[in-house]
Amino acid sequence: MADRERHLARSILLGLVSLLVTTAGLEVAFRVLAFRSDERALFAASQSEPPEPGSSVRLGHILRPSLDPKIVFELFPRMSVTFLGAPLVSDERGFRVGPGPALADGPQVRIVGLGDSVMFGWGVGAPDCYLSVLVDELNRTRPDAVWTALNTAVPGYNTVMEVRTLAAKALDPPPHLVLLNFVGNDLRLPNFVLRRRRYLSPGRSFLLDFVRSRLRPDEGDLSPRLAYLPRQERPTEADRVPPHFRELVGPKAFQGALDELASLAAFHRFEVVLLAHPEAPVFVREAAAGRNFLLVETGPRVRELAVARGLSGAWEPPLALTAADPHPSVLGHELIGQALLEALEAVGLPARLAGQAVRERTPSP
Repeated sequence: MADRERHLARSILLGLVSLLVTTAGLEVAFRVLAFRSDERALFAASQSEPPEPGSSVRLGHILRPSLDPKIVFELFPRMSVTFLGAPLVSDERGFRVGPGPALADGPQVRIVGLGDSVMFGWGVGAPDCYLSVLVDELNRTRPDAVWTALNTAVPGYNTVMEVRTLAAKALDPPPHLVLLNFVGNDLRLPNFVLRRRRYLSPGRSFLLDFVRSRLRPDEGDLSPRLAYLPRQERPTEADRVPPHFRELVGPKAFQGALDELASLAAFHRFEVVLLAHPEAPVFVREAAAGRNFLLVETGPRVRELAVARGLSGAWEPPLALTAADPHPSVLGHELIGQALLEALEAVGLPARLAGQAVRERTPSP
């Protein structure tokens, strides 16, 4: 009996030692991966000169620091390059532009889009972005007005940066409709703005951070898979946010940006639509309802459209770019644009905006 107990004790001890050694090895590996990830992110954002026309570029080539502390960074103006295999052209304000319809003489309905990489059109051409799909459909189905869209989205932007971009660069002339695209990292900053992590800190487990990020994506680092449903209690890693950027992150900053957007809407008399793809967390639904913003959640309708086309994985290829990159593909943008148009038509918003544009053009008696 004693020999059996000693054998069991040795087996348990050996198992514990093996577990400790494995855990320690994984901890070291995840610290090395964190260091390399931060190095890549910092290098990607280290470019300071505009890219050469016609060149093929990565994210860091197309961004420059902004003089506005709440915008932080912006696209280089007047670019004509290839980004992720798609043409990228920017105007003098640093906004992505596409061919678009020729402006006809008639009532103009101006739409301004606020967003990050999803609205920007990560990995697709400007004419294929869902904002372009929406405008093309409106020009086709509602020829009583000329519909235009200004895409101010920049990869990495959060809600504070987006609303500040509207206030600083996109209100002349004022829009009729502002479309704000919410995604799950909109209470955060992108990795290349965050400070380096303390790779040798004994008070933090990088392995535990990885496990937590998979169980609760909102508690980890900014995920390339657009980590969804952030908890209001911990929307970002506070120890990695530079002090001068603290007012740009978290629930208080998010709510403040929506308050500013509501004030701008009241002053300039434009409508606000908050778009969430696929769905909005509860606090976003409450925030939209409290400010009388129309909330459009495209997920349910996109799923229906996908099933109708015989597609089973609504958030995988062919609706996403790749299995590793969930940004919408050309087909994904098409379905989002269709779902958005249906939601706007369901509440009669296009008719109201077209009527407003006609009244603005009609001379007063």
